[in-house]
Amino acid sequence: MSSIYSKEYQQIIHALKTIRIKQGITQQTLAKSLGRPQSFIAK
Repeated sequence: MSSIYSKEYQQIIHALKTIRIKQGITQQTLAKSLGRPQSFIAK
């Protein structure tokens, strides 16, 4: 497993965040649909 500080991991996180924001989905909405707390999405 790669470190959370690796370049590849950071690129994936950035892409997911960008897509989520473009779709107008909040962290809270995504968390609810996944059955997870908002803090899980923020991490």
